[in-house]
Amino acid sequence: MKKNIIVLFVAITILIGFSSCKIESGDDLNGNVTEKGFELCHYWDNNLNAEVISTIEKAFNLNAYIVAPEGSKTLIEDLYFPYYKIRQIDSTQWTLIEQQATRYSFITNGKTLSEIGAQWIITSYRNSDAPQLEVLNSYAIECTGVSTWHITTTNSDPFYVNYTLTTDTMVETLTSEPYTLEGSSFLYYSTYYGYASYDYNYENNADIFIDATITEPIHKTAQGYSSGKINLKATNDANQEMETTAEFYRQNPVAYKVKITYKGVTESWVY
Repeated sequence: MKKNIIVLFVAITILIGFSSCKIESGDDLNGNVTEKGFELCHYWDNNLNAEVISTIEKAFNLNAYIVAPEGSKTLIEDLYFPYYKIRQIDSTQWTLIEQQATRYSFITNGKTLSEIGAQWIITSYRNSDAPQLEVLNSYAIECTGVSTWHITTTNSDPFYVNYTLTTDTMVETLTSEPYTLEGSSFLYYSTYYGYASYDYNYENNADIFIDATITEPIHKTAQGYSSGKINLKATNDANQEMETTAEFYRQNPVAYKVKITYKGVTESWVY
């Protein structure tokens, strides 16, 4: 994974901001203690995890198209791929085309995603005028059990994920269907562009590494994370570290929160 791609993810997070988040309780009522831990949680969620899930979701969308009867294919294409054109290369290869450029490719082993033993490779490409396709990221997704998939990065060092994703049934989309996520991930980015905001004494072009381990399975609904816990550790190129724990919970059917533990202080935030 190239540095400038990760930086783009970080920039998106900064633009999102934290104005919609609200501290509920804790030793520091202004949130000055746990805010940086909360921000680190957002880096993982919006920069890394959301990007992974968005790409993997394309595979579920395409699978729905592949298994649909002919009379329903156009409807599924309009629903899930309004900005793309689906192209079948051969019996095991598909692409998504946007404005005559290949944006995603899918290599299958001839099995649908619901079949145990299915092994797909999903690759996304930069939208550029370069004569050769430039890979943004690539993931392998393998169906290892009933409604269970193992997700890993391929050729993306030092960026990686090692996830197990489980759903109640075979789904067409991960956006509106609940799922459970387990495993770990790793994110690298550079502060050269000025997007970092931790306690470190930064200089231009500092490197930041975020190591994320899900310690309790994370359950996701269409509205948000309803339960689960993740440990996040950030390290810079001066070997300075910060670490936080984020525990997701649903206070009531409409209130999704995260409990952040950072520097020995635990506070709850609306998430």
